[in-house]
Amino acid sequence: MATGNFFAESPEKALGEGQEYLLRTFCGDAFSERVQFTRPLRGFCVSVRELNDALLWFTIEGAPGKIEVQVRLSAFTLPKSEVDAFAAKWGSRLKQLFSN
Repeated sequence: MATGNFFAESPEKALGEGQEYLLRTFCGDAFSERVQFTRPLRGFCVSVRELNDALLWFTIEGAPGKIEVQVRLSAFTLPKSEVDAFAAKWGSRLKQLFSN
């Protein structure tokens, strides 16, 4: 992931497995907490303090020319209104990013 696409900072430099992190997102959010796991060049999962410790997953699958990017939020204790707001904000931005 290039800096400026999903995050203002390079996630590769900011995300060490098991470590605390702080990243500013392309949607204007600042997320922090702990890195759950990373898979270099394939994705990562972080817990997000600002979303009631929800898990935020980014995965990249496929081969060159046919790449699929998935963003998944596992938010069991987050109010539905906040989940809906996250989905609307991120969905809109992802469509802009990948519609080219």
